[in-house]
Amino acid sequence: MLPPDVEVEIVNDSWNDPDYSRDYDLLFLSALHPDFDRARQLSHYWRRRGAKTVFGGTMASSYPQLCRPYFDAVVVGDAEGSVPQIYQDFCANTLKPVIRLSRL
Repeated sequence: MLPPDVEVEIVNDSWNDPDYSRDYDLLFLSALHPDFDRARQLSHYWRRRGAKTVFGGTMASSYPQLCRPYFDAVVVGDAEGSVPQIYQDFCANTLKPVIRLSRL
């Protein structure tokens, strides 16, 4: 979904703590409703360090306006289908606050 030269790290925060010494340019977060506060905290931490954060998952799709203040972008719908466009927008510095995916 991303160009081959992009470094990708996948962290499941339920199993391992994130490496807080790492710097990220773009951070994709996903969470169920009960994990929203944790996703919000992670977003806040890395936004303060300069990263852009994108939030997806059932919480984002159900309540995008509630999520919006805590993330640079919120994905409504299947986030996987939006990753290439989000990355392109990020690189062009035109990341949209809410990305709504239409179903085919």
